Amino acid sequence: YDGCMIIMQDVTRLVDGERMQQRFIADASHELKTPIASIKGMIEIINRDDFNDDQTLEEFLAQIQIESSRLETIVDDLLLQSKLTADKVHLEKTEFNLKQFFDGLIYEKRRELHQSNIEVVLNCPSDVTIEADHFRLNQVFTNLFNNAINYAKGGRIKIDCDISRDKWNIQFKDNGAGMDEAVLPHVFERFYRGDESRGRENGSSGLGLAISKSIIEAHGGSIDVESTVGKGTNFKIKLKS
Repeated sequence: YDGCMIIMQDVTRLVDGERMQQRFIADASHELKTPIASIKGMIEIINRDDFNDDQTLEEFLAQIQIESSRLETIVDDLLLQSKLTADKVHLEKTEFNLKQFFDGLIYEKRRELHQSNIEVVLNCPSDVTIEADHFRLNQVFTNLFNNAINYAKGGRIKIDCDISRDKWNIQFKDNGAGMDEAVLPHVFERFYRGDESRGRENGSSGLGLAISKSIIEAHGGSIDVESTVGKGTNFKIKLKS
């Protein structure tokens, strides 16, 4: 018998996975290099034989502490994102009151909100509960609060909650600077910053929204964003009731 056998295999997902891994490694390396280079440069200056400047020493030590904290944040966020992507994070789901959850979060952020002169309006039923991982959900909305505080100074944050078709619909809106339409498809990407300089100044790892998206999806929900430059941003979250 003469002939041949042809085997065809679609390797698209494999190739895409390898590309994402390579990009992730490159992005992570870039993010880690910045604080490491800063720390290394300051230590080299401090260790010079002719260095004798107490004021500069104090400033460098303070900056080294800031950069060290930033490194720790990046590493912690990298580990969490990796676990979430691999479905290795166990959700500790409990039943809790959603309005009380937001009231507590607003109270935790009261100082930053006051300093940034931001008003918070909460529209959420007081007699209903949700089943979710309280700690992880806190991470999501803490990140959204931090973003709004950074970009909506002197403005307002509005949180609307309603339930339909066995899903909680949560809208987290601010009337801050907003984002350009070209930016929106990338906001949930790892290490993406709409405003590079401000992200670094605030000690952001660039992973906050990527982690938030992974946490919401781990709950079987979804998160989307709408934004208009000069009018603000609206994050739309759906969670099982």
